[in-house]
Amino acid sequence: MLQIGWIDFSSDHRDKVMTILDSLKEQGAVDELGIGTIRDRLSDYLFPGISTIQTRAKYLLLIPWIIQYLESRNVTSKNFIKQLHELEYKFIDVLSEGNNELGIIGRDSRGDLQRKPSSVYWYALRKYKICKLDVTLNQYAELLDEVIANKLKTTQELKAAEKDQLGDDRDAILDNRFQSFWNVCPPPEKWMETLSIHLAKREAEFLRETIRLAVPHSLLAHLLSLNHLHKVDDFKSIEAVTAILPRLPEELKQMFQLALDFAQIMYGANIRFNVIFNKLNDRTNEIVEDRWEQWCHHMKNEFLFERWDTTVLFHKTNPDDATRTFVKRWIDFVKSRDYDYTDEIDEWIRKREVYLKGGRAKLRINHQANNQWIGLGKLTYRWSNVKTILEDIKRGLESNV
Repeated sequence: MLQIGWIDFSSDHRDKVMTILDSLKEQGAVDELGIGTIRDRLSDYLFPGISTIQTRAKYLLLIPWIIQYLESRNVTSKNFIKQLHELEYKFIDVLSEGNNELGIIGRDSRGDLQRKPSSVYWYALRKYKICKLDVTLNQYAELLDEVIANKLKTTQELKAAEKDQLGDDRDAILDNRFQSFWNVCPPPEKWMETLSIHLAKREAEFLRETIRLAVPHSLLAHLLSLNHLHKVDDFKSIEAVTAILPRLPEELKQMFQLALDFAQIMYGANIRFNVIFNKLNDRTNEIVEDRWEQWCHHMKNEFLFERWDTTVLFHKTNPDDATRTFVKRWIDFVKSRDYDYTDEIDEWIRKREVYLKGGRAKLRINHQANNQWIGLGKLTYRWSNVKTILEDIKRGLESNV
């Protein structure tokens, strides 16, 4: 098994590393050919704020509620992260009790939980402006001592103003008092004891409007419109979302189509990677061979090359030079439609993996991998996570709670 190590300079640095490692746990998530930067930038354009390790929409409210609770108790920066994580552990049990709901972070790992919900959702909270400050979680904690000091100062000034019966001074003090860093609907009464992973109607309405306002030009915002949200159950795959393509603004329509076309084009490279792997190791894999034949047929007979523009792809995603060169070479091969002669492109793919992985490259003789499929499948741009968030909001809007 591959062992990975890093120098743990800070919890923020550690969170970034753990995000990468968690994403690799997904089946078919290993990016053997290094196109992840393009995939992620297209994903961020379509579905900003959503990552592959997010599970349920309720955490977008739960994390602010916990933090506001700690603020109300004047928890200092020294103790903030520790107490935040203690409450996150506590809520694993509260959310899990008496149900088999999917997506409860930490249900299986419990005390071994590496990524806390606050870390998983912090970027989204900032992106959707639920947290008004563009800071890291640790930087936020460092502000708390100043907040506590300001509260104490305000309290003392109010007492002095009231003692002197200076009404105007008191109003001025109140106008300048500490303002919350959060834009979030309030929790229900006794929320810590009665917590549910499901959204109440008012919570779903808040998230729907807040996300749409924060990222109005995204595909996510358009899917949250009432015209489209009620259809989310029908969108079994990201390709099914093309049903609303005619109703999207022109630029978003072009970007969505670009992402889908890129997924189809690069799917062939991932299939070819598996074909090469099996050939090198004298293995037969009929599933991979069938996928290659089907992909070639589609690209020759159905794919609309006239709408494809590699220049636009690179302009929108700005990959590094090595990735740009590899992707362009593969696209030139695809556009040739000459898929019977693959020796040259196979060698190009092999060299690309060796460049990325060095001695860990799988495209070498006698590699001891038993997988039916290696590397990425067809790119979905985090659709399964997006769909879960949308379904949570839809069910909340339909609830009577």
